[in-house]
Amino acid sequence: MKRKEKVLLLTCPSQIPKTYIPRKFAPLGMAYVASVLLKNGYEVSIYDPLAKHFDTIKEVDETFFRVGANEDVIADVIAKFNPDIVGISTIFTGDGPQAHHLARLVKSFSSEIPTIVGGYYPFTMPERALRDDNIDYIVMGEGDHAMLQFVEFLNGKGDLPDQIFTAKNRSKIVKGAFPLVKDLDNIPMPARHLLHMDEYFDFLQNGEPYRPFRNPCATVLASRGCPLFCTFCSRTAELGNNYEQRTVENLRLEIEHLISEYGVKEIYFIDDNLILKPRFTLALTDMLSDYDLTWYMMSGTWVSSLSNEIIDRLRESGLYRLRFNLESAIPATLKSMRKPIKLDKVKKLIEHAQSVGLKTQGQFMIGYPNETIDEINESAKWIQDCDFDYTTFGIATPYPGTTLYKEVKELGYLLNDEDVDHFKMYNGSGRIKTPHFGPDDMNELRKKLWKQMNFSSPEKINSARSLLDPNYNGSNESELTKKILNFSEDIS
Repeated sequence: MKRKEKVLLLTCPSQIPKTYIPRKFAPLGMAYVASVLLKNGYEVSIYDPLAKHFDTIKEVDETFFRVGANEDVIADVIAKFNPDIVGISTIFTGDGPQAHHLARLVKSFSSEIPTIVGGYYPFTMPERALRDDNIDYIVMGEGDHAMLQFVEFLNGKGDLPDQIFTAKNRSKIVKGAFPLVKDLDNIPMPARHLLHMDEYFDFLQNGEPYRPFRNPCATVLASRGCPLFCTFCSRTAELGNNYEQRTVENLRLEIEHLISEYGVKEIYFIDDNLILKPRFTLALTDMLSDYDLTWYMMSGTWVSSLSNEIIDRLRESGLYRLRFNLESAIPATLKSMRKPIKLDKVKKLIEHAQSVGLKTQGQFMIGYPNETIDEINESAKWIQDCDFDYTTFGIATPYPGTTLYKEVKELGYLLNDEDVDHFKMYNGSGRIKTPHFGPDDMNELRKKLWKQMNFSSPEKINSARSLLDPNYNGSNESELTKKILNFSEDIS
């Protein structure tokens, strides 16, 4: 049997609701998988359809559009590399349709090439993924070492890893938390040399249309997992409450590499929960203070781990924007979410963050099954009183595998359950209908609250501008910010 040595790793084009702003950031997960394979002697290529085709947009239907390279471009990539194995990554559950398209492209080139799909989609919908003959395998949980074991299995070495499934062993699929890699320092640094890094330095994050304060900006992953049990979180459903961190000295090596190799001036941490442990946070801020860097973090903060001292150190080390992932200002909803937050303490922390010069963002979710519209409107007064620079509102969405999904299904509140299978659940509109509200009510309320919090006065508009576009000086407004502000006028 000819040894299978060439592995092509594909990320999906982005299929998102038309109301969303497309995102583009370096696929670190694939770069980590590649680094492990490279270390073990395999030839690897990564192709991200968004990297050089971010402006290629195609309408899918009345709700979604597709962003990224056309299928003929991707087919050409497959043909030129001529892979022995193809791995497909789904960052979001809603990437499922595009994962199927990519698998079909691979099989149209050669039906002999094994295809394996990983990420959120196969975890939440494994049976659906494996109904497609173009998808040979799915991987549940982390893929770094599982992918290496899989490739070696195909080469006649070892068994199929327990977290990889085929249509033949579909009946044995286990949904639950797979263990994390324990010693993250032993994983090689992500193979960024396989990426077009210059395409990601001024990235956009889906749902968060922020420009970095300084370029080049690079993404870094300092930890994996989250020990919390938020009922709406699909990440917890996949990995449980497992949580592992790299050492600060290991992070230092990566950051110094980014500075020397790419001239990086800003770090964007993409952890689920970066500053969970105060001792780690203080060590991290000490290390970051050694460099001329600004930084930001994707996941916001677990407010119970914050203090005035921590906030001061964050600011001194180069953090310029702090997101408070509160999700709700209704105590009963916070309890239902399993987020034991004390709102009076949070208010003081927000005030302190603002006093030391941090831009602040509040992130909230409306439409939880126990809420009423009156309660949401009442809680908006507390949110407005926090005077965030920018406030976002999502609509509670019961993703398969989450506690929220089970709860709303048992209550009979899950609207059009069959839409899960057709991915219409992921259009940002929610799928919960209770005696108090439905999706249309939440859509209208979200628009109202978003405009009220961010665009109700010239002062609020300028505040939002300063956070969306950190380099705005009164006259150099980016096209992206103009688009957002114009959209805010359309929803009045």
